[in-house]
Amino acid sequence: FSALFLSLETLSGGEKESLRLSTYVTAHQVNRLFSSAEGRRRGLRAFRRFGITKVYLEGLRGGFSPSDEILRATRDFFLREGLEVSGGVATTSGKDFGVPSNRTHLFLNYEAEKTKRDMAERMRRLASLFNEIMVDDFFATDDASAQSRQAKKDRLWSAYRLDLMTDFARKYMIGPPRPLSIGNWPPEVVDRIRSALPAPYGVKVEGVNSVGVCFFSGKVLVLSNFNSEEVRVTLSISGKKKPLFRLDREFPHVSGVRLENEGEGRAVVTVPPWDLSVARWER
Repeated sequence: FSALFLSLETLSGGEKESLRLSTYVTAHQVNRLFSSAEGRRRGLRAFRRFGITKVYLEGLRGGFSPSDEILRATRDFFLREGLEVSGGVATTSGKDFGVPSNRTHLFLNYEAEKTKRDMAERMRRLASLFNEIMVDDFFATDDASAQSRQAKKDRLWSAYRLDLMTDFARKYMIGPPRPLSIGNWPPEVVDRIRSALPAPYGVKVEGVNSVGVCFFSGKVLVLSNFNSEEVRVTLSISGKKKPLFRLDREFPHVSGVRLENEGEGRAVVTVPPWDLSVARWER
């Protein structure tokens, strides 16, 4: 594992001190070491041997990301075993990810539109898996391309880059809307919701297949997909006046959520793995 973090906490009363150990696992290591159940068990044995109580699972490095399935399975396994789990990113350039600096290709050109789009997309994805994300110390730039020189204007390079990185972090790393997702919920919460959601009233739901259904405020329908594959759910309401279903745009759906009205009070909703769809209907 690539890094070991030590934090010394003085317990209340000052009678004793507790040493807490955390480790940071890079994206390629997550993919290589934790892609199987046995690999995750080996990792757990190593963590317990060294007294590690928190794990950071990196979801991006040099443009490479482990699959959501590996990240989710690893996160859930360590959570069930009593460890704290957070995400991590290394903001280095890579194949098909961002635009590299014209000076040090490990860094990125943060003025480039592709860098902005790629980073925002990856951060949205990781935000659906983790409540906390550590940014590795590669978050820096030395780009001096014509694009950066034009944005710099008459500022010092140090002042310009401080403003640039602060603004970029706010807009494209912290700022992107967090998708409405159940992917970062603890497994025990998911199990409880799966068994406790009420049956729909007034709306017929076909092809449920482990999809949770819940109503809010009368005409708002939430579909929760508890599967590792996307599902298609058919909604229908009987009556003389046929309703029109639509996605509720007040909520930040992930890109894979789709709703298609078929007429006659029927609609088909596609929900990606471990995500939510919020729909409304109007007569």
